[in-house]
Formats: sequence, structure tokens, C-alpha cells
Amino acid sequence: MRVLLLEGDTDRARQLGALVTGPEEARWSVVHEPDADAALARLGTEVFDLLLLNPACDEAAASPANTLRRLNAALPALPIVALCPGDGGGRTGGCVARGRGVVACLDRRLAENGAGLRRALEQVVSGSSRVTGEAGRLHRALVTLSQCNQALVRAPDEARLLERICQVAVGPGGYRMAWIGFAVEQPGRVVEPVAMAGHVEGYLERIQVRWDDSPLGQGPAGRAIRDGVPALVRYVHENPGFSPWREEALRRGYASVLALPLLHDGAVIGALCIYAGEPDAFDEGEVALLDELAADLSYGITALRTRAERQAADARMRVLSRALEQTADAVMITDAGGRIEFVNPAFTRITGYGAAEAVGQPASLLKSGRHKERFYAALWQDLAAGRTFQGTLINRRRDGSIYPEEKTITPLIDGSGAITHYISTGRDITRRLEDERLIRYLSSRDPLTGLPNRAAFLERIDPALRQEGEGGGGAAVVLLDVDRFKMINDTLGPGGADRLLRQLAERLGRVLRPGDMLARLGSDEFAILLGEVRTPEQAMSRVRRLQSVLASAFQLGGHELFISAGIGVSLYPHDGIDGAQLLGNAEAALHRARLQGRAGLRFYTADIDARAHEQLVLEADLRRALERRELRLHYQPQLDLQTGAVVAVEALLRWQCPRRGLVAPMEFIPLLEETGLIGPVGDWVLAEACRQASAWHDAGLPPLVIAVNLSPLQLEDGDLAQRLQRHLEQARLQPERLELEITETTLMRHGAGTLAMLESINRLGVQLALDDFGTGYSSLGYLTRFPLHTVKIDRSFVSQLPRHEYSVEVVRAIAGLAHGLGLTLVAEGVEQPGQVELLRELGCHRLQGFLFARPLPAEALSAWIAARN
Repeated sequence: MRVLLLEGDTDRARQLGALVTGPEEARWSVVHEPDADAALARLGTEVFDLLLLNPACDEAAASPANTLRRLNAALPALPIVALCPGDGGGRTGGCVARGRGVVACLDRRLAENGAGLRRALEQVVSGSSRVTGEAGRLHRALVTLSQCNQALVRAPDEARLLERICQVAVGPGGYRMAWIGFAVEQPGRVVEPVAMAGHVEGYLERIQVRWDDSPLGQGPAGRAIRDGVPALVRYVHENPGFSPWREEALRRGYASVLALPLLHDGAVIGALCIYAGEPDAFDEGEVALLDELAADLSYGITALRTRAERQAADARMRVLSRALEQTADAVMITDAGGRIEFVNPAFTRITGYGAAEAVGQPASLLKSGRHKERFYAALWQDLAAGRTFQGTLINRRRDGSIYPEEKTITPLIDGSGAITHYISTGRDITRRLEDERLIRYLSSRDPLTGLPNRAAFLERIDPALRQEGEGGGGAAVVLLDVDRFKMINDTLGPGGADRLLRQLAERLGRVLRPGDMLARLGSDEFAILLGEVRTPEQAMSRVRRLQSVLASAFQLGGHELFISAGIGVSLYPHDGIDGAQLLGNAEAALHRARLQGRAGLRFYTADIDARAHEQLVLEADLRRALERRELRLHYQPQLDLQTGAVVAVEALLRWQCPRRGLVAPMEFIPLLEETGLIGPVGDWVLAEACRQASAWHDAGLPPLVIAVNLSPLQLEDGDLAQRLQRHLEQARLQPERLELEITETTLMRHGAGTLAMLESINRLGVQLALDDFGTGYSSLGYLTRFPLHTVKIDRSFVSQLPRHEYSVEVVRAIAGLAHGLGLTLVAEGVEQPGQVELLRELGCHRLQGFLFARPLPAEALSAWIAARN
């Protein structure tokens, strides 16, 4: 039996405790507290069978009766025994407790006899149990309910609430033991104790409670959890379902048990188990009150869990808020319609828009216009379907500047599946992209010239070759190696050699076309990919352009240096189908070129190499043709359509080679342009045409306009107008008798730069003709900018007259254009009489073609004109 002794004097407490326990320490134990407050605190956490006090000990109370009233009010179910003077007669009437609590006043003289005192205390406890009837039980339950409700109000968290409920049940409530267990699904549907108080004495550690259908699940706790209603064991010693725990329960004085289900969110989560020391301790009224206690406790658990969840959510929100405020990423939250509701400081820092400016605006506030509308349509379609977008957007800041943003946009979906908001996070990746570009550039570039290196050349060449192959074209891989570079390096030093290589790279780059590629493979070796090369002859022509950059001296620190280079060429797809193979074959060709000597040029394939050699010989012969007077001019007449008179002739260049005979213009004129010989040859043609026109005039022929074709390269000559004036003066030819023909393609390609030159020529009085009109893409408005006098219809349209309706309409449109601009209209390539009548009907002014005469030497043309007249 456990006794709580309330005694202010320590020595008297020690004596009285020894007297109570006597020789039966196994049955009696005494705990001492000095005052009522300490005793009440102890009773809140431990279970005692009675309270023994000396009324005179409580010095804080006004009288012994006050102490008894405080204790009885707080602990109505605990038997209180007071040691009083006398024999316990009417003198102690003021100490009689109210309610169910029993106060026994014993003569203090019993304290001199331990055995007598122990018998008296046992009778008090036994008597207290006998007087505990139905009213007492209800009072015990009410007190427990009241105290538990106070705990519900004051408990700071769930763990301490559960602990306090168990303490109240065994303290003020007077039950022998109470514990709370929660149902655990896995493993094995066990009931796990989470709080306990009273005479536990290792009980819960020695048993196992389940809530399944096994024998260990048939106890009150298992049934209450499983069925969701209170489960009562009136007699522990004989209840069949309690057999697994009976022995341990009886050993600790448990006579009856009540288990009450605990709920959270409508589901049973555990049970409150209350053990009484007397059999059949729970009647219907008490069960109802304790069930109400369990319901209140369930409410308290739910409230505390809700509060804990809310506090956790608030804490998470505070963390999230701090994260949003402090993160380096721009965060933007919009409603389901895409209107901005929130932006963080990083958004402001990156975009320049403050929160006040951005909130309420559509998300398109940052739209740059760099993405097509279908891109945004697809993006919003994915977001509306609940899919997250991840990618890079090009956005615009408040100041108008553009920046790349790595963006993630996530739809927020509520419980019904509807999208309520969109969360966008992004970071400005301008610096990262710049760094990546720089790294890629440095890893793929030659640091001296800035050209692609070998690795970059091999990486890019295969896609370029595939593109050429898909278009049915070809390409050439050219390797160029500077002759005697070691000697140059030794003479000029590394700095001078580096300047040479940089200048050479710049010159090579100037003669390449947009689709070509130039790389430095190492030291003095350069690789060039030439696109749109369909024949070996085209390859040779393009290579000659590369060689031409070596013709002029390199200026190196006040010194002039002339260099040459060996060249090896392989052709795609003839010599290989991938970059590595073509580069290897070009290296083999370059090796043979080096064996050839300075300025060697070799193709990888033997037959192509032979043709290249022939091209070299042709070039050498052509270079000497002008000085050997092998070049000739032939003239084709142009007739007035109304009178039939010869009014003009076109001067056409011919080459009378001693070894080859008369060489076709298409074989050597492109070579003139590639080698740069078109300058001196073109100047000779102008001078000779002016001289011949003047000679015809002196011979008495009717005044003739002589037409001369101008090369695009001649138009780039800034001295062209001065040269023309000199030739006209030397030939004493009137300027209006000279007509210069320029192709439409040349006019379009060099339009802006050519306009000033053409105006200078026009001021001399020289007439200008637009050749091959209809084959380009010029417009009426564009043509009116140039000082033109004549338009020549391209022979490709004339040759299809009158049978081809499309060509008829094209010629009709050209004629209308010429008439509208007041230009003379010339048709070339006339070969059939039917074409003459149609051209007459369309308003053509002059005709030229084989129907009248082929191009003739000057003497033969003079005779032809004389015969015709």
C-alpha cells in the first residue's frame, strides 16, 4: 500500500514513515512531502492509496480544516487520513470532507503503535471502498472529466496532453492505471502505447496488444479500436477474452478495464484504457461520462494536430517566403489566366520591373518578340494540360534589353484537378551562355588567326558535305602549305611569321563564298572547303582564286615579301564521302605538289590531276595571248526592226590560239576573271572597239553604235570612267556611239556600289544597256535608279517565241516596261522569221541573231554591210 505523508517536520516525517512501514516494507511504502502544494504536485504524477497528514503541519493554512478542504477538493477520490488530538470525536467535525472523498480523523496517540496505525489505515481504505457506490463512481468520473477538460485547454502539445490525461485518471480520478495506445497498421496491426500513468510497474512492456482478429486483438483495447465503441471487461479474473494478459493484470491489482476509442478526422486512431482496482468498477453512467471524456480527448487530439499542422505549414511558409525573398532565381506567380500576382526581389533585379509595376500585368510583360506566336501557343497548350514547361526563353527587360532566361513554369492544381496558378522560376543565363560560347570558341579556334582549328574543321565538314550531297552538288577540300616557311620564320622571327599567317588568312577569307570554310590546321598549313563545286574545272577555277591572293606582296614591318604555296585538292564525292577521308587524300595530293617544287598544285585523282595540269597550261597560254596579239574581236550586227538597217554591232571577244585554234569564249573568259586577267584584256577590248568604230566611220559606213560587255570586276575598277574617256579621245569616237552592256545579275549584286560609277559613265555621254534582262529579280522601281538607255531581252525567252505562251507574256511585259521608261528594246538570239513578226507586234526596236548574221571579223562585217546596203 502506497502512502503519501504530509508532514512539515522532517524528523517527525521520518519517524512516522518508519512507524507505518514497520516490519512489512514489502506491503507498505511511504513518500514524504512537506506541504500541501508539494503533495498536490506529487499526486498529479503518481498514484497513492491514501494521504496521511498532520493538520498542524501546514503552516500556510489558516487552520487544519483549510488544508483538508484544499486536498479533498482536488482529490475527492483519494482517502485522506488526518492525525488529530483526542479520540476523533465531534471536535473534528469541521474537517469532514464533502462529496465522495472520505476523511478519517485518527487519534494521534495511534502514532505510538505501528501495528495499530496500520490496521486503522487499512480499515479507512477498506471503508472508503465500501462506501463508494453508484454516486461515488459518477462523481469520480465527473472529476476525471473536469480535470481532463482543464488539461485539454492547457496542453501545449499532443504528447503532454496524453500524458496529463493518464495522470488525471489515476490521480484526481482515483483509477489504478491508465494508458493510451495508437493503432499501427504495419507490422501486424499492433497497439503502440504512447502515454501511461498509475500502477504500471512494467505491465505494458510485458504484454502485446493488437487490434486484429487474433487472440491478442480480443482485449478491450483491440475491440475498441476495431469496433469504434467502448469495450468493457468487468471481471479481469474470469473474462475469456482477457486471458492473454490476465496474470500480469491481477499481479498489479487490475480488476476491471474500460477501453474507449479515440478518433481523428472520423477514423479510429487508438484507445484510452482505464484500469480499476475493484471488479465491476464501471457502471453505465460512468462509462457514458468517460466516453464523453474520450470524445473530448479526440477533439483535443484533432485540434492539436491541426494546430501542429498549421504551425508546420506556417513554418514552411515562412521558410518558403524567405527562400522566395532570398533566392537568386526570378520567381513569378500568376493566376490561371496568366496575370501576375507575385514577383520576388530577384525578378525585379533581373527584369527591372518592381513588384508594384508587375503585379496585375499579364505574363507577356517580358515578351521579346523573338519567339513565333506558334511557340507561345504550344507552350500555353502544354501548361493548360497540366504539363510543366522547361526551356530557354528570350525575354525583354524593362529597359528594352534582351536576355536569355532558363525557365521552368509549373501549373498548380487544386483537389478538383483545376489549375489555379502558374509558378515560374527563371535565371538570366547571359553570362553562362557567353562563357560557354567562349569555351567553345577557344576550343575550336586557332588562337593566332581566329580561324577554326583542325578539330572544328573536321566537325563541321561532314554536315556541309551532306548538305552539298542532298542538293546534288559537290565540293572540294583544299590544303594550302606556304613554301619555304621555315626560312621565312628564321628570317623574320616568330613575330614576323605570325603577321604573315594572319595576313594570309585574311586574304584567303576575302575570296571565299558564303558557304565555304577556312581553317588553320597548324603551322603554315590551311584547309579550305569549297562548296558548290560540281566539276573539276570549277574546282580549278576556285583554286585559282585562292592562288591569286598570293600574287601581291605582303607588307611586314616595312618590308615586302612575295610568297608561294603548294596546294593539294580532293573532290567530293569523287575522292571520298567524309571529311576525314577527303582531308587525308588532299594531304596526299599536297605531298605530290611539294615534290613538284614551288607553287605546286596537284589533284588527288590522276585524271583530274591531268585536267588540272591542262588548265594550268591553258592559263599560261592565255597570259601570253594578249602580248602575242592572239585575241580578236568579232562583231554581230543589230538591225532596226522598222527599216532593216544596221544601226549597231556587239563586240564579242575571241581567242585564236596557235595550238588550239579558235577557243570558245566559255572556255577562257571565266579563266580571265579568275586569274585577274580580265582587267588588262577588258581594257584592250574597249580600246579596240572604239578604234574599230572610228575606222568604220572613216571608211564611210553609216554611223554605228558599238556595244561592249563589261565584266563585274571591271565595274569595281575606280578608274573605269577615266579609261573610257581616254579610249574615246584616242579613237576620236563620239561617246554616244559606245554602248556598255551590264547583266541584270551584276547590277543587282553591285547595285549600291555601281550606281556612282554608272552615273560617271553616263556623264561622259556613253550609253548603258541592261543585258540578259528577265533572268534576274530586279523591279521597275529598282531599275529607275540607274541611268539606262537600252534593255536587251535574254535569248532564253526569244528562242521560245512564238510557241511558248509564258515566254510571249514575259517579252510583252518587258516591252511594256521598256516603253514606259523610254528605253530602247533589243531582242538577241533571233533565229526564225516568225519571231520577227511577233517582236514587231510587241514593239521591239532592234533585232540581233543568227537569222541575220553570225559574229564576224571586222573586215567580213564591213563587206556584209556593204552587200546588204
